[in-house]
Amino acid sequence: MLVHHFFFFALAAFFKTSWAQFNCPAFPSPRPAASSFTAQSTLPDPFQYFTSTRRVSSPEEWYACRQPEIKRVLQEYQFGIYPNKSAETVSATRSGNTLSITVSAGGKSGTFRSTLTLPSGASASNPAPVMIAIGGVDNNAYTRAGIAVATLDYTGVAPDGTGKTGAFWSLYNGQDIANSLSFSFISLCFAFV
Repeated sequence: MLVHHFFFFALAAFFKTSWAQFNCPAFPSPRPAASSFTAQSTLPDPFQYFTSTRRVSSPEEWYACRQPEIKRVLQEYQFGIYPNKSAETVSATRSGNTLSITVSAGGKSGTFRSTLTLPSGASASNPAPVMIAIGGVDNNAYTRAGIAVATLDYTGVAPDGTGKTGAFWSLYNGQDIANSLSFSFISLCFAFV
């Protein structure tokens, strides 16, 4: 896992050196209301910018302009803007195959769980890579390949619906960012348990 993360940091650093040469389209301000968008019956072109007909012309431009724009669109319209995480603490405990993750910030905390399915022979001294799932996955296909599966109990994080319940609704006062954040928190916790 560490090599995998290092590779992406190195790749980002490589492309960052040439990012200044691109004239990335500005994100609209104020942002358009979601209700103003035209309905689409197919997936949008991932290489076309958000509010223009211009398309990405190189991998470097993708990393410099389009990838950050997609992240911004997802934050603005889907997940919400991640709050300041400098005051966050993340801890985890493991009991059998259950990983309990607690995130605390601003005097509040939220806890959710993930069930671990380990491949044969996996242990603290013989670690295995981990695939994070939210269900609907054939765990045996992964464990046979030597990959552990951490199945997130998303109903404890922020279940779909209008109920506004779950660990992160309490922690972040209703910012709908929970499920995307839970994946990053689970990733952090594997180093600790």
